[in-house]
Amino acid sequence: MAKDKKNIKKQVSKPIATPKPLPKVAVKKIVAPKKPLFKGLVSPAKLILAIGIRFKAAYRYLIFSPISQIKNINLATFKSGNGFVYRLLFVVMILIATISMLLLSFDYGLTWDEKIQRDYGKEIIEYYASGRK
Repeated sequence: MAKDKKNIKKQVSKPIATPKPLPKVAVKKIVAPKKPLFKGLVSPAKLILAIGIRFKAAYRYLIFSPISQIKNINLATFKSGNGFVYRLLFVVMILIATISMLLLSFDYGLTWDEKIQRDYGKEIIEYYASGRK
């Protein structure tokens, strides 16, 4: 125990060494490129082609692949949670929702307070246009 105390005192009494100075590093100046990174917008033909490729991939994944796999239905397909049946159901539900929203949008008219709000808005415009008198 006494030896441990002496060793600790020796370690504590040692001066802390000063760190060595870091070597000087040459700093390179960053120069902007002379040529622009982008020469312009993507051509319309390339954009249309890219969108077409993306839609084709989505069609294959969401519609074509599930329809072609319907004949191989088993219970494990439903338990996995990522089966083709769920992708097909998703597409069907989106189509039903889209069609129903489009059909229902023609059935809406004025709400009960629109006339009141329109008249109030006209009064506010008249107030500010008159110079707040």
